[in-house]
Amino acid sequence: MIHKTSIIPTVSTPPVMTTLDLPQESNIQTHCAFAKMMSMPSKVYSDQISRFPQTSSCGNKYVMILYDHHSSAILAEPLKSRSESELLRAFTKLRQHLTARGLCPALHILDNECLKGLKNYIKKSNATLG
Repeated sequence: MIHKTSIIPTVSTPPVMTTLDLPQESNIQTHCAFAKMMSMPSKVYSDQISRFPQTSSCGNKYVMILYDHHSSAILAEPLKSRSESELLRAFTKLRQHLTARGLCPALHILDNECLKGLKNYIKKSNATLG
């Protein structure tokens, strides 16, 4: 009578090494990186362009341009004159447009011919003038 024996192949696995098993070297170079999340204040630039050669059909003679650096938005609002009340109206409308979309500018950079009333309004809205 013949007996059949089964042969089970064995696979040898290399031993698992830990960091304690590695040879200790005194000049091991490592590459470390550090990243810190910072919120940058959003910047807004505004200016009023020169008078148009022709008055528009709605009576507008100027345009206030506002650029928001954070969203790369360029906004414009027509002006009938360069009076303080008209500049405040236009600036308020443009600022409300930004805040309605979750953008709250912290730094406002103006041209050199800005009226005091507009500067005071910007300061009251918790923005820094630049």
